[in-house]
Amino acid sequence: MRMKTFTKAVALVVVMALMFVMTAIAAPATALSNVDVIINYDTGAVKITATHPEGAEADGDVVNLVVGTDGSDAYWNDVVVENGKITVEFTMDDAEASGDYVVEFGGETVDHSAEAAYSFVSGTDANGFITIVNPMDAATLKAYLEDSNNETYDVNCDVSVPGASDYEKVADKVEIMDHMAAIDYDDAAGSNQGYYDFLSRFDVAVTITLLKEGTATDVVDNYKGVFGFNLVETVEVDGDPVEKADWFGWYRDVLSASKYDAVEDALLSLEEDFELDDKAGVKDIFEEAVALALFNDITQSTKGNIADYAYAANLEDFTNIDMEAFEDLDDDEKASVLDDIASRKYADNKRVYAGLEDVENAFAAAIAAAIEEKEEKEDDFNSGYTPGGSKQEIEFTPVVPQPEFNMFDDIADVEWAKTAINELAKKGIINGVADRTFAPNDVLTREQFVKILVGALDIKASGNTPFTDVVASEWYANFVAIAYNSGIANGTSETTFGVGDSLTREQLCTMVYRAIKALGIELKMVNTSASFVDSAEISDWAKEAVDYLYKAGVVNGVGSNAFDPQGTTTRAMGAKVIYGVLEGGVK
Repeated sequence: MRMKTFTKAVALVVVMALMFVMTAIAAPATALSNVDVIINYDTGAVKITATHPEGAEADGDVVNLVVGTDGSDAYWNDVVVENGKITVEFTMDDAEASGDYVVEFGGETVDHSAEAAYSFVSGTDANGFITIVNPMDAATLKAYLEDSNNETYDVNCDVSVPGASDYEKVADKVEIMDHMAAIDYDDAAGSNQGYYDFLSRFDVAVTITLLKEGTATDVVDNYKGVFGFNLVETVEVDGDPVEKADWFGWYRDVLSASKYDAVEDALLSLEEDFELDDKAGVKDIFEEAVALALFNDITQSTKGNIADYAYAANLEDFTNIDMEAFEDLDDDEKASVLDDIASRKYADNKRVYAGLEDVENAFAAAIAAAIEEKEEKEDDFNSGYTPGGSKQEIEFTPVVPQPEFNMFDDIADVEWAKTAINELAKKGIINGVADRTFAPNDVLTREQFVKILVGALDIKASGNTPFTDVVASEWYANFVAIAYNSGIANGTSETTFGVGDSLTREQLCTMVYRAIKALGIELKMVNTSASFVDSAEISDWAKEAVDYLYKAGVVNGVGSNAFDPQGTTTRAMGAKVIYGVLEGGVK
C-alpha cells in the first residue's frame, strides 16, 4: 500500500464536490453510515464525515480510511472516533490518475466495506479537455459533450458531476450551451483551473435549468453539494466572524417531514429569467425557504423555541424582524406573541419573499398588540388607584370574544368542520392545496388519508408492501407501508392498494378504528348504537368501526338517518374525524 499523508499542498479541486457522485453500496450492520463529502470551494479542502454504528460508545476507536482506484491506494490514514463520528480532511493531488475513486473504511470495530465513490480527473486530462472545448461554439460544444463515444482525455461530464448527470432530463439544452460557450476558460498549460471552472459552471447551469423547468427530483439531497446547502458559512457581523446557521441541518433535524416538500417547491419555482450561473441566488432561496418553513412548522407545543429559531436561522438576514423588541417584553407579553405566531400559517413557500413578509408583519403586529395590552392594563390600574391608598370604583368593559382566526379563506361553507381544519392546520397535521386554500369539498384519496392518519397519531412500523400500484419513490409510499405493516390499512385487492382511489366513508371509519385500537386509544361513548336506514349497505368488515365511532360522536350520518357507507370522503370530513379522535371524541 502506498502511504501518503493528508498534509500535501492544496491542489486545485475547486469543484471536487461536483465530482463526488455518491454511490450507495450495501454495507454490513457494523459499517459507518451517513457518509458525506464536502468541498470548500475556496481552498479545495476535501472533508469526509461519517457516523459510527455504535455512536459515542465507540469514542477512541480507530477507523482506517482508504481512498483508491483500480487497486491503487491514493490516500490512507487512521482516524479516531469522536462523539460517535469520524472526520477526515485532505486534498486530492492533481497528479493522481483519472478514474473512479472508492472511499473505504475499516478497523477493529468496523468491517472493511465500500461506502462511497467519486470521479476524479488528473491535471493532464483536465487541461487537455479544456484546451479542446474552450474555443467551441455552442452547437459544436453540444455535439461534443453529447457524443457517447467520446473518451478523449477520459473526461465524461455526464458522470463527473451530480447535476450534470441529469443533463438528459433537460428540455432546453440550447440555453445551457449558449451560456457555456460564451465563457473564456483558463487554459494555461499545467493548470486544471479551467476544467474545474467548466464543470462547476456546467453543473450549476444544468441544475438551475432543471429547477426552472420544474423537473428536478429530491432537490436538496441530490444537489446539496452543487449549491453548498450543506456548508456552514462564516460571515462578518460588526467586524466579527459569525457562523451562519447550518441550513441543511435545520432542514433535516428541525423541520417536520410535512415541510420538506415546501422547501423543495420553493426551489422548483425559479423565474424564467433566473440566470444560469446564479448559484448564490439558489442558496439564498433555500435558506429563506427553510426560515419560512420554521415558522410554518411552529405549533403550540413548539412555540417556546421560536426565539431560538429566529436567532439560529438568522431571520434578521431576510426580514426586518426585531428580536430585540421581543426580548424586551415580559414573560406574559412573550407568551401572548408566541400564541399569536403559532396560530398562523404564512404564504406558501412558492412565494418565499411574500411569506417572509407575512412573518415580519405578524411579528410586528403581535409585539405591538402585546405592548398595547400591557399599557391598557396599566392605565386601568392607575385610573383605579390614587396615592394614599384609597380605591376608586373601576368600570370594567366586558371582553368581546374575538372571531376565530381562519387558516384558510375557503372554509366558510363547512362551518361544522372549521374548528377541526384550523386546529389541525396549526399543528401541521394537514396542509392546504395552495396559499390559504384548503379545498374542503375536494375528494380525499386513500393514500392522502393514510398520510394524515399516520402523521396525526405518530404511528410507527416497518416493512414492505405487496402492492404493485405503490411506487417506492413517491411521497405516499412510506405512509402506505406504515399503515399496511401496522394492520391499519389493507389493499383494495391482494396486489393493489388503490392509489388514487377515493376514500369511502366506511373505509375512513375502518382505518381510524384499527389505528386507535392498535394504539390502545379509548374514546368516550356518548351515543347508543347506530341505527342508520342504510345499515345493511355497510360492509361486514366496517360495521364494528362505524358503530364505535358513531357512539363516540366522531362520525355522524349524512342526513335522513343515512350513513352512505360507499360515499366519498371529502377533505373536510377527514379533518373532522381526525380532530375528533385527537380530542377524545364528541367533536
